[in-house]
Amino acid sequence: MERGGSPAGKASDMRGSARSSASEPLPVTALPGVGPRLAERLRRLGIRSAEDVLLHLPSRYQDRSRITPIGALVPGEEAQIDAEIAGREITERGRRFLLCHLRDATGALTLRFFHFSPAQEQLFGQAGVRLRCFGEVRQGYSGLEMIHPECRRLDAGAPPAPDRLTPVYPSTAGLQQFTLRALAERALAQLDAAVLLPELLPSALRLQ
Repeated sequence: MERGGSPAGKASDMRGSARSSASEPLPVTALPGVGPRLAERLRRLGIRSAEDVLLHLPSRYQDRSRITPIGALVPGEEAQIDAEIAGREITERGRRFLLCHLRDATGALTLRFFHFSPAQEQLFGQAGVRLRCFGEVRQGYSGLEMIHPECRRLDAGAPPAPDRLTPVYPSTAGLQQFTLRALAERALAQLDAAVLLPELLPSALRLQ
């Protein structure tokens, strides 16, 4: 008998090793953009692998398929607006907060932030820049407001509003919704490319 074992036995061992490797969870740090700090925040949610990202299901969905003119906003409802920065101020009235004043052809609205970064302070100080913001509309002292809405800059060639519902995930301090959505897309692409997601639907159904 050969000391190294038969070729058939070696091939069987290699296949078993490959199956074992493929069945091991893909660490969340293998996803692009996930460093130690983000990985620690994800661990607070029980997310340690790419599979965990996909199993971290949304708690609800938002309709961001429409852009609402400021003049048509209703206090108490969530809405998405496209508007231009008219000005910014930082106040110290007992509590430091940032106000960003927006306007469109139909009216004006103020964004209010009690916690903000230097990057936000710089962005909201650029008069004339257009923003897309989503949040709950409130009636403030001097007009309509959104408190801590999700905002992004609208540069030339910015994508249109999504044509599907937007997921909202359970989160933790320091972890934004857009980060969780991006991670879900990356995890799906990574696992699909590595053939680690078995196809459960029969081929006949997939062709329909």
